[in-house]
Amino acid sequence: MARRRIPARRARHLLISILLACACIVALSSEAGAYVDPGTGSYILQLLIAGALGSFFTIKLFGKRIKAFIHGRFSRGKDAPEDDPAGSDE
Repeated sequence: MARRRIPARRARHLLISILLACACIVALSSEAGAYVDPGTGSYILQLLIAGALGSFFTIKLFGKRIKAFIHGRFSRGKDAPEDDPAGSDE
């Protein structure tokens, strides 16, 4: 059975609808009166640092591939090969 692809426009509208619904739920929720443990801030800080270091490591590890992908994606047609591959100066 073949999977049907969702058109980009419809997917974008679906994503916007979900984000808008989440924003409404957060904005219209009542006060929870919950207790936040002091260790929670430390844990969130650890998660942010670990995520940043992981991102830097991934970029360092796959940097050449990422650069080649971006360069290939945005430079199509701009770097067309010239008729004279020898590069003579006439």
